[in-house]
Amino acid sequence: MSEDSLDAEELPHVLSPKEAAEADALFSSLSIQARAPSAADPVSSRNCVLGASLTWASDLVQVRKDIRKSTRGLYDRLLSIREDSSFVSDAAAAWKLPAVANERAGVWYVPNPISTCYFKSTDGHYGKWAFSRRRLNLHVLCLAARHNGIVIVDSTRKGKSMPDALTKTIPIWCCVLNRAVSRIASHLKDPPSWLIDEDALALHVPRQAVSASEKASIESVIDGFVDDIVSGSFMNVACDVAPYLKDRPLRPLWVTPASTLTQAHPAELPFLPVVLVTASRAVSDGIERSRGRTYVQGAGDDEEFWSRGLTPSMLHSHPTDLLSFDNDPTDDTPREFLMERRIDELVARVRALAPSNLSDLETRESPNVLTIGEGTGIHLAAQMSPALCETYDLVIDLSLKHAVFQDSKSPPNYLHIPIDGSVTHARLITPILSAIAGAYAALHGSRKVVLTDDDLCKTKASTGAIMLAVLFSDAAEDGGEYMRADRRKRHEIDKPLVQRWTAQVTHLAAATQRPGGIVCQPARAWLKALNAYLMSPM
Repeated sequence: MSEDSLDAEELPHVLSPKEAAEADALFSSLSIQARAPSAADPVSSRNCVLGASLTWASDLVQVRKDIRKSTRGLYDRLLSIREDSSFVSDAAAAWKLPAVANERAGVWYVPNPISTCYFKSTDGHYGKWAFSRRRLNLHVLCLAARHNGIVIVDSTRKGKSMPDALTKTIPIWCCVLNRAVSRIASHLKDPPSWLIDEDALALHVPRQAVSASEKASIESVIDGFVDDIVSGSFMNVACDVAPYLKDRPLRPLWVTPASTLTQAHPAELPFLPVVLVTASRAVSDGIERSRGRTYVQGAGDDEEFWSRGLTPSMLHSHPTDLLSFDNDPTDDTPREFLMERRIDELVARVRALAPSNLSDLETRESPNVLTIGEGTGIHLAAQMSPALCETYDLVIDLSLKHAVFQDSKSPPNYLHIPIDGSVTHARLITPILSAIAGAYAALHGSRKVVLTDDDLCKTKASTGAIMLAVLFSDAAEDGGEYMRADRRKRHEIDKPLVQRWTAQVTHLAAATQRPGGIVCQPARAWLKALNAYLMSPM
């Protein structure tokens, strides 16, 4: 829920003393006239009284909105984010581990995240505990194994010291993966030695945030989540997890601004530490006034309501342009006006620049190309070039700014599918599938396929295209056979099979030799459309 919206449950909320003082001044200007019910016209009288009551309630809602907005201005928000991101950097440095930002709010607090992840707080809500097979986040596991642990950053607004994603969702994830490896130990050539340690298979949650009774309730459903992972359709996923946990199990740990940071040595621990860092400090009412400014807890949340197009990378790359004031005005209104103008100017300036050449794609083998997994034949290119058509059997260009073959006929192995990364475009999945299927059908012998994109295939729409391409290859356990076959074989495809394929593709992308791997997490609409396409009759 946005800060500028109000749930029905919040209507009875009692204003804090600070809010009440400000509300008194605003209410003094309200004139709500209500007359007593009249015997002559009882219906209209009751309606009048009801209307006055509703008007008063509506005014109360608007007052609370105005107070929230006035105490959470852009300047205070961005200063709070910068303050919290400084703490996050200190925490990651103390642990000597790379930081992953949990989408969406977490990305504001990590200036240079090695990657992002998506653990939903709703999967940790009381009575709604879940282990998502769609959001396996296997790239986080890969990174943790590669770096002797990982830091995951998130934040929360008022009412909690830590978000549910960090207190329950991720601890459930760690426990399920550990137990999944334990379940399939008999199928492993070299089972992990830590399996004999009961503590390694236990559910670990922060005692200050999760009660003993809730922990017991969560533990009662954990084995059901494990059953889903080690079942027939997902057995290969569990086998993919096992090598990363060969030496040590996952173990969540918690760090908040109230914690004392000390130098840690994660490589010496008997487990892979998953350090869950809450960026924002808990303050009363979600705000704290001090030294002439207001600290906003969870200031990065609900960015669509306040950011005006500003992104985390813009903020951390241009802090001085946004936040420095030679003569800091005492009036909040001029400062807010200046902040809005500065943000609008910065956003316009950055958007006017040419798209990045994605230099972070450099690898030892090729300066501009990455390979997705091993044996897939699928590659990512930093930018479109006619030379790609000479090197690869199939070139799939997902970029919007297409100008490579405008003046000449494009080669037969070139397929242009412009995808706007700002939306999911799930409605395009059928023509994209058909186009990729036709292109693959025309290939003979070895298949080397390259995808190129304006933004490294980082958007959920373009990662959906990556998933489709990998599925048409032979990397996803018979996936290519099914995908390239005529639809008479489609009756053998069911939802668990598609889930297993997509999980394998996610794992292949996560294992890509790039500092943060490739996060292949298509939008929900893409996955629903993919299911419909694969399981539909001829």
